[in-house]
Amino acid sequence: DYSKETGKYTINDEQAAVVRQIYDWYTVEKLGTLPIARRLTEQAILTSWDIHGYSKTRRRRGVWGPSSVLAILKNHNYKGEYLWAGDIAIEIPAIVSVAQWQAAQEQKDRNTKHALRNTRHPYLLRRLRCTRCGHKFAASGRGSRGSFKYRCWGARDYSGPDLKERVCSGYFLVDTIDTLAWEAIAATLQSPDLLRQGLDSMQAGRPDFTAQAERAREQLKSVTIERDKLLDLYMNDNLPRNLLDQRAADYQRQIVAIEQHIYELERQPEVDLTVLEELAGSVREGIGHLDLEERRQVIDLLDIYGQLDPEKKTLTLVSAYGLRWQIAIISL
Repeated sequence: DYSKETGKYTINDEQAAVVRQIYDWYTVEKLGTLPIARRLTEQAILTSWDIHGYSKTRRRRGVWGPSSVLAILKNHNYKGEYLWAGDIAIEIPAIVSVAQWQAAQEQKDRNTKHALRNTRHPYLLRRLRCTRCGHKFAASGRGSRGSFKYRCWGARDYSGPDLKERVCSGYFLVDTIDTLAWEAIAATLQSPDLLRQGLDSMQAGRPDFTAQAERAREQLKSVTIERDKLLDLYMNDNLPRNLLDQRAADYQRQIVAIEQHIYELERQPEVDLTVLEELAGSVREGIGHLDLEERRQVIDLLDIYGQLDPEKKTLTLVSAYGLRWQIAIISL
C-alpha cells in the first residue's frame, strides 16, 4: 500500500498472502489463470477493486476473473520494483522474489504459445476493429445456429450511471464476413490491371515515412526529458506528490501516443511493386483452391487490417501497400 502521509510503500500482510498464494499456484502447481480465479472466488477472497470500493454494482464482491489474476502476475510492484512513469524503476518492498516473478513471466509466455498453437476457431480476419467503440472483434464460440461470430469486445464493457448499459453489442457471422472479404481480395489479386492501379496510386501519394519517424523520435526525446525533470523536482521536495502523479500521467499519455505513432511509421513497408505482383501471380491461378491457412498467409503478406461498422453494416479492409476495400455487408 502507498501512504500519502509518508510517501512510502508498505506491505499489507493479508493482501500479500493472497499475492504469494497466486504466484505459488501459478509457478509451482502450474495452474492457469482461470482455475486460480475460480479458487479465489470459491474462497470468497476480495479483489483489489472490492477492497478499495471500486467494484461494479453488477458484480458481487469476491468474484475473480482471469484478467485480474494475470494483472497480479505481470505487476512489477510485487518483485519490489515500482515503474514510475512507465520506465523509471524505484525500489519498494517486495512480496515475491525476483526469481519467482520471472518464473511467472516465463510460464505466462509458455501458456501463450500453447494457446496460439491450439487455436481452432476457423476464421480468416485476425485484425478487426469496431468503428463504434474502438474495441477489437474476435471470433467467439458457436451460436444458436451452429455458426461462429465476430463479436465486439465492447460488449464486455458497461457504461451509464448504474453500469448496466453495454458500450457496444455488434456481432457478425464469421462465414458472411470471411466470404465477402476474401471475394474482394481475390478479385483484386486476379486482376493485374486493378492491382497495378491500386499500387501506382499508393506510390504516387506515398509520404516520407522515414522523415516523419525521425521527427517523432525527436518529439519523444523532448517529452521524455520534460517528464524526467518532474522526478528531479519531486526528489528535491519542490513538487508535491499529487502534482507529480498528475503531470507524469499527462506526459506518459503523450509518450505512449508518440511511441505508437513511431511504431506505425516504422512498420510501413518498403514497397517493391514487382514482388507484390509476383505474389499475386503466384496465387492467381490457384486462388479458388486455397485453404483457410493459405488465405491467412496471403492476408498477412499484404498486411491487411479491417474495420467493421455495426451501424452502417460495412467492412473496410486496408493493406499497408495502399490497397483498400469498402464492402457492404449482406446476408449470403
